[in-house]
Amino acid sequence: MQELDLEALLWSIAILALPLLMAIPARLVWHMYVGKTLDQQEYRAHVRAILDSGQSLERHREKLDDEARQRNISIERVRLIETDVLFPLGLHHFILLPALIILPVAVLLASPLFLLVLPLMAFTEWVLIDRKVLVSSLKYLQDWTKWGIIHIPQVHRDHDKLRQDLVSFHRMPRSVFLGLFAWLIVHWSFRSDFWLEFLIAGVIYLVMLSVLEVISNAIAAELVFADASRTSLMQVEAWAESYINPLVGVGLLFLLGRDLMAEARGGNSILFALTVLLVLFSVTVVGMAVEIGYAQRRGKKVRETFAQQVVDVLDPVSYSFNRHEDRLLLHVECSMQDRLLGKAIIKERDAVTFGMIDNLPSRLEVEDSLMPARPDISFFNPEE
Repeated sequence: MQELDLEALLWSIAILALPLLMAIPARLVWHMYVGKTLDQQEYRAHVRAILDSGQSLERHREKLDDEARQRNISIERVRLIETDVLFPLGLHHFILLPALIILPVAVLLASPLFLLVLPLMAFTEWVLIDRKVLVSSLKYLQDWTKWGIIHIPQVHRDHDKLRQDLVSFHRMPRSVFLGLFAWLIVHWSFRSDFWLEFLIAGVIYLVMLSVLEVISNAIAAELVFADASRTSLMQVEAWAESYINPLVGVGLLFLLGRDLMAEARGGNSILFALTVLLVLFSVTVVGMAVEIGYAQRRGKKVRETFAQQVVDVLDPVSYSFNRHEDRLLLHVECSMQDRLLGKAIIKERDAVTFGMIDNLPSRLEVEDSLMPARPDISFFNPEE
């Protein structure tokens, strides 16, 4: 066994820690920027209280708008605060920011992946969604586990004022770290020329990314597994992430540590650390392109198509799940089909707003009705 080059190993660890050291102050600056005044922090706390009760922000929109006006908070700032509460950014997001520094190099390195990722995702969508492979797999999983599948609307349902750039950035780390995970697997297995490793890892990464992105966009259709034997509820999306995230996260740390130690004994660990950062920032650009080119353009369509397939095959029931103080309230509302068509019945416990009343159908819109004539009240006037 060759001797460990401790000095090179320490320099390598320092290089790999640079994005983390840059992410910590960036995260603090972001936190202060989002809620930099007391009024904004109080508004954020009010938004969090509504979400903790299980109710959507749109149901309380008039009240929130009034509070924002009273606190002199702009509409753009309201969008920023609500987006950050619903889709918070952590350290693992800000680790990716240094990719902007070497953006030209990262774009050049990732350009071959750009040409393949969108056609491959279109093919994956055709297989999983158009050919109904995903909904058939969900039906098989239900039959195998004996779990029920129900529909519970998410708290950000119908919220059309979110900052989509922040929502996309919130989703990026999963696809980015998946790319680094694929490259580390190939580097561990082949230990060949960098470009050969990058080519093989790129193909593996694009296949995994295509499947993961199509599935994650589809199962964001507010479906929930109901396991009566264990008295538990779990979102289908959260259930899938509970398997994917630990596998990628633990595998990433294990492979990174093993390859780093191997390079410190019989290679160039400093060059390896620089290569890791280059691959990380290159797949960051690919993840950004996937979010902009696919998730924002096709994500809603995929989600709606899959939701309709679920209705046709499984016909789930739609529930409301709210919290009042220490009481958790799970109520049957309607079928998922009625929820998708906007035919959910308004119950007495629901907050009725002027906006909801405004959207109710009117006979004037469907019939040739005449406005009633103004009554003659002249006989009430006293004689002159």
